[in-house]
Amino acid sequence: MLTDVSSNVSASTLKEHAGLQAVDYFISALQRLYERGKDRYLVYLWQAFGSVHDIDDTRKTDYGIYYTQNRPLTAAVLRGRK
Repeated sequence: MLTDVSSNVSASTLKEHAGLQAVDYFISALQRLYERGKDRYLVYLWQAFGSVHDIDDTRKTDYGIYYTQNRPLTAAVLRGRK
């Protein structure tokens, strides 16, 4: 059964919405790890992450790997990744 769903998308700046600044900082920490192999910022923020699903890391499963508080994402874990 299909239903009509509407969405409202609006553009704004980081200055207008403080929550976007926080999200941007978290994404930057992940980006530094994946692009540069530096996990300093991610390690600092890791307690605030619920989980990270790395869909491109198919070393163990076809659907990727989930990283959680009990299985943290670090630069050491990503070494040897395709």
